[in-house]
Amino acid sequence: MGKRTAQDERLYEEELRREEPIKSEVIAELRSENQWLLSNQARLLTSLIDANDALRVYRSEILKQTLTRIQRPGHCSAGCQRHRWDMKNGWQRVKPEEAS
Repeated sequence: MGKRTAQDERLYEEELRREEPIKSEVIAELRSENQWLLSNQARLLTSLIDANDALRVYRSEILKQTLTRIQRPGHCSAGCQRHRWDMKNGWQRVKPEEAS
């Protein structure tokens, strides 16, 4: 490896000066891209939180239905008015006038 000459130093400094505007431009572009990525990340996280909230509502509703089924074993399913369980006679169809 040879020593650097004054000519080499001058050429190196010229190259640095030529690259300086490009470096600034690249830095600005990277900052812009980073901002775009961060805003996309925030949007995706918001969507995930919203989806999780929707699932929570759905799961809460299913839990309520399950608890209702546990508390009312006399029906075939939650809200069913067509069948009922009679301790003496087993499953019975409910007459339409009784269901109302």
